[in-house]
Amino acid sequence: MLNILANERLKLKRNKLIPMCTLIGIMLPIAMILADLSAKNAVVSSFTSTEWVNRLVLPIQVIVYPVLSGFIITFLIQKEYVERTMINTLTAPTNRIKLVLGKYIIWSLWGVILTLFFLLITYGGVYLLFGKTQLIEGLYEITELCLKTGILNLLSMSPILIICILQRHIFYPSLLFSCLVSGIGFVGLYWSESIRNVIPWSAVTSITFLDSNVLLPYVSIIECYICGLAFSFYSFNRQNL
Repeated sequence: MLNILANERLKLKRNKLIPMCTLIGIMLPIAMILADLSAKNAVVSSFTSTEWVNRLVLPIQVIVYPVLSGFIITFLIQKEYVERTMINTLTAPTNRIKLVLGKYIIWSLWGVILTLFFLLITYGGVYLLFGKTQLIEGLYEITELCLKTGILNLLSMSPILIICILQRHIFYPSLLFSCLVSGIGFVGLYWSESIRNVIPWSAVTSITFLDSNVLLPYVSIIECYICGLAFSFYSFNRQNL
């Protein structure tokens, strides 16, 4: 497993997509904050700090980040098929599950790191717009919202691994799936609770934005996460390369 992660690290050094997606993920919230700072009085008079954070999290973490995440995992897996490096790797005594798990760990680490960057940027935005007192008072809520949204989104997107493995050389299906995830996450805010909590991607916003206290949305996300990983390992083990 450590050897696979070491190989992934070497490949990432030559990877230009991950730095580009990371830069986009960092610059977008900064751009939104700068735009609000240019109209600071209007923003402060129109929104509370909590409402403003929700206004920042919804388009960035719910809509943009799942799409960027789809690009990352698609590239990590598809590149192996296109360049046939996956076949070369498996000629050595390499466990297939460990190979897929290595890709998933790299992808997950990227998602967590981007979420932490976003959290720090959000802290800065609240401080610049609403002041130190508002930041301190809302620190726990801001942290909980950003971390929950990032981590739960990451867990709910595990089925994209199955699509990446089955699609092989093409990349449209997995990117369409990531767009579907972000779309459902947003539109699910307007669905009834009984529907919203059953679908894992709308369950994320049900928990984070609508403060759902029932167990069902958590169960939906965890089941999606486990099934996504289990079926991706199963699909790759049975795949004829």
